[in-house]
Amino acid sequence: NYRSPHVVVTLANALGLTDEPMQAGGGVHGFDPQLLEFRDPESLLSQTSAAVQSLVAAGHAPSDIAVVTWRGRTGSRVVEQETLAGLPTRRFLGSYTVDGQGVFSDGDLQLETLFRFKGQAADCVVITEIDFAEWTDDVRRRLFVGLTRARLKVALVASAPANRGICERLA
Repeated sequence: NYRSPHVVVTLANALGLTDEPMQAGGGVHGFDPQLLEFRDPESLLSQTSAAVQSLVAAGHAPSDIAVVTWRGRTGSRVVEQETLAGLPTRRFLGSYTVDGQGVFSDGDLQLETLFRFKGQAADCVVITEIDFAEWTDDVRRRLFVGLTRARLKVALVASAPANRGICERLA
């Protein structure tokens, strides 16, 4: 993997996200990932905002940060936010131009669903609304897709059960 920093590849391997361990092919070491827990809709937004604020405080521009939701667009509490962490968001508005291009709001902080963000990358990726009760192949696939979008740093915002599942895999 040439896009993902070494720390993200190490995390993906520790979580067993691929059948065979990945090798970090690039020269970027990256930064330690964050794992934040949410318990309810209010703490979901505050923990997601905290992850974004810590990235901005570390010197990352809002335009270099993508907040990617685990849920689909209709089930997300995050992807429709006009502002997050006090920053205007760039989000898909649900319509297309006549030539088939998506219409987006004008903010700098990108909000996207996990699978719409597949194939794209950002320096910093906050994967939010992570929620699962048991470790499945779908969970592995989603975490792999989300983690490997980050070029420098990743933050995970997970429910208490998902947080436990991730921590158990890392123990």
